[in-house]
Amino acid sequence: MQRLEIARFKAFYEPLELQPEGRNLLVYGDNGTGKTSLCEALRLLFFHRRLVEAACPVGLLPARMERWRQEWYDSFRHRRSREPYYLAFDGTPLDEFRPGPRRCFLFDHALVSGHRTAPDPQLPDGINLKHLLEEAGLPPDLVLPLLARADNPLVDEVNRLLEKQFYEDIRIGIENDRLDLYVEQPSQGLRSVGSLHACFNEARIRLVRLLLVLAAVATAGEASAAEEASAAEGCTAGGTASGERPLLVLDDVMSSLDAGNRLFLVNYLLLGFRAFQLVVLTHNVGLDNIFDHQIRFMGRDAEWQHVSLYMSNGTPRLSGSGTLSSSALRHQLECEQLSPHEAGLQIRRRFEQLLTELSKFLQTDAAERASSAVKRLAGDARPLYVRIARENGHTRVFTADDLVATIARCLGSDRSPSDLLDTIGQTIAAYTRTEQLPSLAAVVRDMTSYQRLLLHQLSHGSSHEPQFSEGELKASLDLLGYLEECLKQLKRQPEYGM
Repeated sequence: MQRLEIARFKAFYEPLELQPEGRNLLVYGDNGTGKTSLCEALRLLFFHRRLVEAACPVGLLPARMERWRQEWYDSFRHRRSREPYYLAFDGTPLDEFRPGPRRCFLFDHALVSGHRTAPDPQLPDGINLKHLLEEAGLPPDLVLPLLARADNPLVDEVNRLLEKQFYEDIRIGIENDRLDLYVEQPSQGLRSVGSLHACFNEARIRLVRLLLVLAAVATAGEASAAEEASAAEGCTAGGTASGERPLLVLDDVMSSLDAGNRLFLVNYLLLGFRAFQLVVLTHNVGLDNIFDHQIRFMGRDAEWQHVSLYMSNGTPRLSGSGTLSSSALRHQLECEQLSPHEAGLQIRRRFEQLLTELSKFLQTDAAERASSAVKRLAGDARPLYVRIARENGHTRVFTADDLVATIARCLGSDRSPSDLLDTIGQTIAAYTRTEQLPSLAAVVRDMTSYQRLLLHQLSHGSSHEPQFSEGELKASLDLLGYLEECLKQLKRQPEYGM
């Protein structure tokens, strides 16, 4: 995938364009910022004929078919738009797009949790291999060879992954001719086929489901790599290699796994799926940071594009897309290339983007949205518990989780009650008096005031000319520049947030 264009589709009222240019794509965004809409856009592009057939009511009269089909396609249109939506893959619009030999595998949270479709009626609390692979939308030419053999290579591969890469002591196997799977944990004497949740926690069951579909897809990647090598050899005789890797899209599939398995899964994806173009979407800041760290640690920055989705004026936007730095905005304002209205809009967008980046850096995660974190940073009665410290020459962010873990260690020690109170008090104080935060909080507080009193009027326009001064615009640009510099300083070391 070189380029994906979206407009008036589901969450995206205004046009949005992703340009990975063949690179893998890591997309971070809070819930409600358009990640699922991105995923649905790719699903519709690659599978719209299959989706139409699956959704079509049984017994629909031919005379009604065309109208029903149009209504079905229109259901994806943004609710505020009266114009048709626009989707294009590498410049080819939806109605002309034909995937051809290019493959797309798309897995979401509902598939991993088992909530996408109705469960297998014969195995409501179990895993049937055939049902799972069909539910994942894998093509028959890939599924059938995996199901035909008695010594199932897919099951063997998942057991290898569980033992060698995820350090889990559970194993799976085929129970019967229906391809129902059993899950067992010999060390605990546990074994189940149809009552998995009675024996195993939800995260382990989801890990098994995810590894089954990923291992099945890896088979397609190996075949694709072999085809590419063959095509490349053919180029010497006048042939042309397609250069089109299969697309693997993962929409929040890892957030429900145990935290201890997330690093193992990131490594598995980075090392085991190089034959694919990966698109990973997540709302989990910690997982986003793990991916980012491992990509840099492996020296694979050039293979990845890392973007963030954030909300601006009720519309999802891409971090860095359509926004200018404070210095660029200042230059355009001085050269009269921007009207006050345009300047207000650009400053406001840039401020909202920086707040999202700040929230990510402070690792406030999906449970703590950027607006809430910023409110607490800017003077809310409830402090933001965070400590920024230097360790081994690197900047590291410690969050409330680290604070609780430190207090728990203190409580498990043999110290006297008075010693414990002093130590715990000093520890909590260290998380509320971080040296870098007071000046940053002051900037956020002042910038928030400018946004409410000045930028909101300018960016939205008014029936009367809004009251502002050139000095106010310049002051907001000064604050924006300072916020940019604060973030740059906080993130200047390569291992922040880990």
